[in-house]
Amino acid sequence: LTLSSDIISAGGAISATSGGSIIQNAALSSSGGAITVTAGDDFSQTTSSTTDSSSAGDTGTVSITVENNLLSDKIISDGAVTITATSGSITALDSITSQVGDITLTSAGQISQFNGSNFSTASTGGISLSSSAIISSAAMSASGSGNIDLNATAGNITMHSSSSALAGGFIHLSANSASLTSNNLSTTNGGEITLSSQNALVANAGITASGIGAVSLTSSSASVSIAGSVDAGEGNISITADQSVIQSSAASVQTAGSG
Repeated sequence: LTLSSDIISAGGAISATSGGSIIQNAALSSSGGAITVTAGDDFSQTTSSTTDSSSAGDTGTVSITVENNLLSDKIISDGAVTITATSGSITALDSITSQVGDITLTSAGQISQFNGSNFSTASTGGISLSSSAIISSAAMSASGSGNIDLNATAGNITMHSSSSALAGGFIHLSANSASLTSNNLSTTNGGEITLSSQNALVANAGITASGIGAVSLTSSSASVSIAGSVDAGEGNISITADQSVIQSSAASVQTAGSG
């Protein structure tokens, strides 16, 4: 199924379904409605297209489910954005934005977030990514009370840009069977930051948890390397490694807490 002309609704639902692949070459737009895409094979959203369910009423949602690989471009929604690749990978070429809904990406393969494809939401649930491996080259922002939760079941988590939970939400990153590299993580209002990996854990460009937000860094079978400063505000700091804890000369580790 190839969508080559804009499909626009004043608020009604839009549904595109194919037993094979779907190529989206044009806009899908519903002012406050539900946009649903289901493909039995691959889904590709080209760089000239936008999927937009936003409205003044904050009721629109976007759901994209495919069997194999999924390539997304710009997605805008009031409510939840749910993207699933049952057997394949997810690649985000542009931003995913929700006003008040959760952003959830789930895939059997790798999730790749390209440079400039920022993920942002003001929801209470936040941003959740679960896949075999995660490469993030753009920012993630949870400006409501929601969390940023990344879980890699088999491969690495590699982050090249900043992530922030701005209203008390947590940041949880877990590479269950491999390595984790973080980059510039921050929370406010007591949000904790927890990083765990089986193999090497590298904390780059700083970790800041303001208020009483605790910071925990754990490598269950390798080393923890701290390349940027770690500041837990008034919260506790826990750093645990099976091998070594390596702290660069420029990386301070500090808390004003008494724990």
